[in-house]
Amino acid sequence: MEILYADLCEMGERATRENSLGIKLVPDVLELRKKTEDELRKRGSLEGLLEKWNPNHIES
Repeated sequence: MEILYADLCEMGERATRENSLGIKLVPDVLELRKKTEDELRKRGSLEGLLEKWNPNHIES
């Protein structure tokens, strides 16, 4: 689950970084990223992953 989430984040970041028009190229297919975040939140591991990957992250 954590690897899937990391892959989804990386795809979104790469598409955004490589797109000169500012349009996100990776669609949210079936809300997969949100569903993955919800599941990780239920398991209590999402916040830890966000802190690990982005020390400046603050959960809203």
